[in-house]
Amino acid sequence: MAMKKITFSADDDLLDRAEQIARAKGTTLEEEVRQWLNDFGEGRWKLPPREPKRRKVRKSAKG
Repeated sequence: MAMKKITFSADDDLLDRAEQIARAKGTTLEEEVRQWLNDFGEGRWKLPPREPKRRKVRKSAKG
């Protein structure tokens, strides 16, 4: 499989925490991002269904 390099920007603190988590899992951040991208591209990463918006109930000023 041919691979392309990608470049993106992210907050330094976020990257540090993500690298620590990957290390704790025995992997690398690069491997984690690659797995996420694969899952996302295959449609395995989906948002939960949205809940319908609830109307605000207005109380009558007449008591």
